Amino acid sequence: MSSVPAPRRTTIVHTFGQLVIEFVQAVGDLALFATSMLRWLCRGLPRRIVVTESMYEVGVRSIPVVMITGMFIGMVLAVQGYQQFHLMRIDRKSVV
Repeated sequence: MSSVPAPRRTTIVHTFGQLVIEFVQAVGDLALFATSMLRWLCRGLPRRIVVTESMYEVGVRSIPVVMITGMFIGMVLAVQGYQQFHLMRIDRKSVV
């Protein structure tokens, strides 16, 4: 017969230990990232063609997304602006 292990109780010591382990892992990941970035910076500048291709991908190819986002933001601002100006017009009529 196989036996099922009893469920472990989590105590404050276990919880604190888990937090410490997660913190150490996060610091280790940050250290690995920092060393890889420093290594990349020490290699030198990238070639011009790589930079221009990246600029094209990031800049020119994102224009449709920026236009759509701007259109929706403009519509929201128009609706909110209309509501605010409409309230000002109503208040002004009641004063006069």
